[in-house]
This record gives sequence, structure tokens and C-alpha cells, in this order.
Amino acid sequence: RKKTLSNVFSSTLSVKYNISEEELLNAQANYVKNVGRNIRMGNEDQEDIAAMRAVTGERGSEIAAQYDALGISLSSTADRVGKMFSEASKNGLSFEKYSENVSKNIKLAQNYTFKNGTKGLEDMAKKATAIKMDMQQIAQFADKIGTVETSIETSAKLQVLGGPFAQLADPMGMLNEGLNDMEGLQDRITKMVGSLGHFDKTTGEVTMSSFNKRRVKAAAEATGISYDALMDTAFAQARRGEIEKQINSSTNAQGLSEEMRELIKNSGKIEKGKAGVTIDGKFKSIDELTN
Repeated sequence: RKKTLSNVFSSTLSVKYNISEEELLNAQANYVKNVGRNIRMGNEDQEDIAAMRAVTGERGSEIAAQYDALGISLSSTADRVGKMFSEASKNGLSFEKYSENVSKNIKLAQNYTFKNGTKGLEDMAKKATAIKMDMQQIAQFADKIGTVETSIETSAKLQVLGGPFAQLADPMGMLNEGLNDMEGLQDRITKMVGSLGHFDKTTGEVTMSSFNKRRVKAAAEATGISYDALMDTAFAQARRGEIEKQINSSTNAQGLSEEMRELIKNSGKIEKGKAGVTIDGKFKSIDELTN
């Protein structure tokens, strides 16, 4: 406590991160409690804690402790959280939801294999935020196809649904992703249902035919992923797909970077059939945008 107070008074922590002495002490106490070890913190550690609290609120200490369980240092965690905050801003995502997806699912990195380790989990959480996917549902699907026999059985049920289900229901591919590439498995499911919804410019709503709803319901039964979760993803992808289609057909938007396109797909909206974004309080359609 004495060291913390001394550090706060002799540095600019309070001003830089808008944190009081008591808030910093509580953040440290919560971190140590969650980690379960009596950790002595240096000045840099205290700044990392303060910085994370500035963007994650009370959840910062919990996230740091969760990464500690994976052997990742406090400074590395702070760096990751900073990058996540930056990526959320650049991609038009809610950082609160993005960081919550990481925090709620960080144990998946212990129990399942990601192609790029915890970075793969963070990327999966970012995509899950954009497409409204429940990452726990993907884990349940991975469990369901965890053997050659169950993967072949699930594949057969999906293939009879035709279209994207038949094209993507490769049993060995799904088995490999379930064992070694959770992010890839999420991408596979997204592609299966992502083209089934349709944006109706007349009503201004995402719709889906009753036939496709039946297919999604059957896919939910085959994969073990809830029907609601698959429908949320299908509808989110339909909205994103319509915005992407208008970006691709716009002459003005041809020079936009992939990062800017992703920002527009996530934070954009559709008004009277035209996709666009709000700038300085006014709606601007895709055709009105420049670099």
C-alpha cells in the first residue's frame, strides 16, 4: 500500500489513467486475489494494471489473472488488451463485448487447440463479436465431432441439407478443425449459414425463407449448436453481406482498404435500402464516401 501511494504521488498515473489511489489498490488486490499468489508489483506492473482498468473497468484484473493462468505475464496481457482496444475501434466493434467474449472464453485456450494459440482465441472472439456467435456453442460442436465416427455421422446429416451445408460438411476437415483450429471451425459454421438470410430493401429488414429456416433447424440438431445461435449469425451475416455488396458495387468505395471495409460492415447501417455510416451526425451512403 505504501509503495502504491508513493508511486501514484511521484508519477502521473492518476492523470494518465484517471484512477485514484484507492481504485489502483483495489485493482491490484483483485488481481492478486484472482491469481492466488502474493505478487509484489513494481512500478511498471502498477501502470499496466492502471492502463487495463482505464479501458476494461473492473474486469481488467480478472482478464489479467486469466492470462496469468496461461503463463502470460502482466505486461504482455496489458499489451494484448491495448491491441484489442485498438482493433475494436478500427473495426467498428464494441470493445466491451469483444473483451467480454475473450474474458468469458479464455479457458477455451486451455481446453481446446487454436491455430495461433491465444492470439487465435482473440481473433475468434473478434469475429464472434461481429457475427454474434456464441463461442461456447462452437466448443460444444468440437466436442460432438471429436472422433472420426461422430464427425462422419454429423457430416452425413449436414450433406443432405444441400447447398453450403453439403459443400462445407467435410468430415475430416471438421474433425481436424475441432482438434487443432477452433477459429477455422467457427469460420466453417459461419459460411454454412451466412448466405441463407436476405436483406429486403422494401421492408428494410433481414428475412429468411421458411425452407431455409427448416434447414438451419436441422443443422442445429446435427451440430448441437442452438437454433437461436445459428439464426443470430445468419441474420448478422445477411446485414453485413448487403453492406459488402453495396461497397463492391460502388465506384467511390473501390479504393477503400480491407480495414475500412470491415469498419463499415460492422458499424454501418442501412437506411431506405442504402448502406452507409453516420459522420458528424449525418447519414452518408456508400456512394457518398471517399477515402
